[in-house]
Amino acid sequence: MVNSYLAFGATNEFKIAYLKIGPTEMRLLFIIINTLLIVFHKTYLVGFLPFVLLFASAGLGVAVYTTQKEIWAKDMEVKATQTKRTVS
Repeated sequence: MVNSYLAFGATNEFKIAYLKIGPTEMRLLFIIINTLLIVFHKTYLVGFLPFVLLFASAGLGVAVYTTQKEIWAKDMEVKATQTKRTVS
């Protein structure tokens, strides 16, 4: 969420879906995980949940890195056009 707001401040484009996963998909994932917890109880899923956390952390890192690269590319594009204007 913080990444979305910071990217909006830098690009003036509000994006809520990253890595082709939006809020609806995340809600469905949370529903599935909660259903699995109810059906299989937490003792069976104790070994599985750390991998979910690891996957979510990796996805967050990739989303932030991708956003940073996009903002940097747009910034370099703006700087290149401003440099061409001042030289001309």
